[in-house]
Amino acid sequence: VFSSAEEAIASSSLLEGNFYIADLVLPGMNGIQLLDLIQSRSPAPIKAIVMTGDAALDCVGLTQAPVWRILSKPAGLATLLSTMCDIIDAHSED
Repeated sequence: VFSSAEEAIASSSLLEGNFYIADLVLPGMNGIQLLDLIQSRSPAPIKAIVMTGDAALDCVGLTQAPVWRILSKPAGLATLLSTMCDIIDAHSED
């Protein structure tokens, strides 16, 4: 719903999300940085996915186990929903 990370950060409704999906490449900061910032402001763990069209994940520093689940674009709806359900299930076990 936001056109930039700065717009998202400035929103009073930022922490009202049930699930966050961020593109890796955003104006101002990358999606990982945005999700890290949202998490730092949230009193509870957030559920989130980072989407990327960059096939060379080692080039963008994603070869180590990331905090956020990474999905490569294009990801079909079934893959996206399945991944979201996996993340939600993992959070419910915590």
